[in-house]
Amino acid sequence: MSRSARTTILYGLNLFLALTAVAGGIALIAGLIKMPLSALAGSPFTDYTVPGILLTAIVGGTSLLAAWLVHRGLGLGAQVSAVAGGAIIIFEIVEWNIIGFQWLQALYIGVGVAILALAVWTQIEQLLDSVSPRAPGRVAR
Repeated sequence: MSRSARTTILYGLNLFLALTAVAGGIALIAGLIKMPLSALAGSPFTDYTVPGILLTAIVGGTSLLAAWLVHRGLGLGAQVSAVAGGAIIIFEIVEWNIIGFQWLQALYIGVGVAILALAVWTQIEQLLDSVSPRAPGRVAR
C-alpha cells in the first residue's frame, strides 16, 4: 500500500471515529440512546453521563485531533492516531465487560485495530526513513 493511500485511509478512519464517537457520546448524555440503567449494575456508573463524556471527549477528541494532524501532514499524526485507536479499543472492551456484547463493539474494536495498525506502520516507515541513508537515485516512497 502506498504512503498516500495509507494516509488517506488513516485520515478517513480517524474522522469516522471522531464523528461517530462525538455523536454517540452526546446521544448517551442526552438520553437519545435508550439503554437500561440496569445494564450498569455492578459498575462504577449510576447513569450514562460519564461514559458519554468519556466517549465524546477522550475518544472523539483524540480521534478528531489525529484526523486533523494526519490531514495536515504533521509529524504527530501517527502517534495521536495510535492513541485514538487504543482509546476506542479500551473503551469498547470496558463497555463489553460492563453491559455485555453488542455487535457495534466488535465493529469499533476493528476500527481501533485498523487505526492502530496503520499508525504503527506509518511510524515504523518514518523511523526507517530517518535512519537509512538514501542511495543516489533512490526514489522516496
